Amino acid sequence: MKRLAILTVLVAAVGLGLALWLRLSDRAQIPSPKHSSSLPPPEPEKPVGWVFGRLIGVQPSSEPISVPMPPPDYADRLRRQE
Repeated sequence: MKRLAILTVLVAAVGLGLALWLRLSDRAQIPSPKHSSSLPPPEPEKPVGWVFGRLIGVQPSSEPISVPMPPPDYADRLRRQE
């Protein structure tokens, strides 16, 4: 039981150390604002649906999708048909 606790703490410490090291090494590669004027601005992140649509071959549309609303008495007409 004591070995399991020590092993758990050791694995957690290694995981936290690795995460911190990766975060700091990633931060070191980001250029400072002084030198980034020659770089193009980063592209905005695409929503997941856009990425999935591109994977299955759907071309993204710049226009929003509009769904027509049914007429106000549509529910009454459906009830009368039943």
